[in-house]
Amino acid sequence: PVSLMQTPATRATVISTITDNVNHGLNWQLGQLAGLLTTANGYRTSPLQMVIDEANINTVNPTDMTATGVSPASFIAGQFWAEIMAYSMQNSVQFLNFWSVIEGNDLGYLRNSDAAKLPTWFHFNLVASNFAGTYLSNTTTPGANYKAFAYKNSTANEIGVLLMNQTLGSTPTRATDTHTKTFIINFGGGTPTAGYDMPFSFSTGTSLSEYHCTITVETTMLLVFDATTGALKKRETYSLRDALRTTDT
Repeated sequence: PVSLMQTPATRATVISTITDNVNHGLNWQLGQLAGLLTTANGYRTSPLQMVIDEANINTVNPTDMTATGVSPASFIAGQFWAEIMAYSMQNSVQFLNFWSVIEGNDLGYLRNSDAAKLPTWFHFNLVASNFAGTYLSNTTTPGANYKAFAYKNSTANEIGVLLMNQTLGSTPTRATDTHTKTFIINFGGGTPTAGYDMPFSFSTGTSLSEYHCTITVETTMLLVFDATTGALKKRETYSLRDALRTTDT
């Protein structure tokens, strides 16, 4: 099991812990394990592979179980799940199992009382329903609250990018905050054009032009492009504002 935070999490630790090398975050752990497996597999005919059989945002349930908190039912938990999936793909993890589907105190991706879809379900679905082919890592360092992961699916001739703006919305109006950040995506692995809040770059093996737009605070956005023309084929967003609605569409 992956236990990233043994004590009640803060928003800052949720955002930083996966890539925290100093405190042995998930990406560091997977890298260390990959090295051990490489050594071990030198003596095996059937190679050992990595799996994560249980993962969630926290091992301790906080008092605040709302969408604005840091519990398994929160919006940031959904972004946390998406990031775990991304770094698992980056490190060639063979399968990843989240805890859980539905369970008391809303530990799963379905709410226990009525099976409504929680933010973890929507983020799980965004990644699982779209990422296929070759995983692409972002080569820039845009800032702690700004993240992006991508894939290239040659069969479908598409490139997809999942962006997460984890900037905290204004209090007490987080439910209606529409402040935005600008982002730019470079598809050639080079330095993105300057002047944007969230610069990302992926080595896609194409000559597509850069794409730029805006994304609101506390929002996850999926963009899917035609790998030949660069035309935007699909755009899906899911935000804290969506998570605070009473229906799960």
